[in-house]
Amino acid sequence: MSTTDTLVIERNSTTPRPAATWLDRLRAGNTAAGVVGATFALVTLVVAIVAIARAGIDLDALTATTATVGPFTRTTLMALIELAFGMSLLGAAVDSDRRGVTVLGFVALLFGLVWLIEPGAFQGALGVNTATAWYYTILGVAGLATTAFGPSQA
Repeated sequence: MSTTDTLVIERNSTTPRPAATWLDRLRAGNTAAGVVGATFALVTLVVAIVAIARAGIDLDALTATTATVGPFTRTTLMALIELAFGMSLLGAAVDSDRRGVTVLGFVALLFGLVWLIEPGAFQGALGVNTATAWYYTILGVAGLATTAFGPSQA
C-alpha cells in the first residue's frame, strides 16, 4: 500500500484497510439495478456534456440554442438538467441501497410518458424530441424493473 492511499479503520478492528472507491462499491453491490443505473447514468452524462459543448452556456438564453447529439435534441437548460440527473443516477447506482435508482427510475418514467403523450409540452424550454421521450421511458422501466425484480442486496 502506498503512502497516498486513504485508510479506513473500522470500529471493531485495529487493522486499517484501503477506502473503497466508487467502482469497488459498484462491484460489491453487484446488483442489476446498480449496473443498469450506472450504464444509463453514463449515457445521460455523455449526451448532456456533448450537448453543453455544442450549444454553449449563455445564462441569458438557456432555452435559445438547441443542440443535437445522436438522435436526441435538447436546449442548454435540458442538458444542465440531464447533467444533474446523470450525476444523481450515478451516485444512486454505486450505493448499495437500491432506493435511489427506484426513485430516479420513477421520475424518468414519469417524464418520458408525459413527453410521449404530449410531445410539444416541453419543446420550447427543453427542446426534447421523441427519441428523448423514449430514452427516459426505457430508462424508467429498466430502473424500476431491476429494482423490483432483481436480486436483493444482502
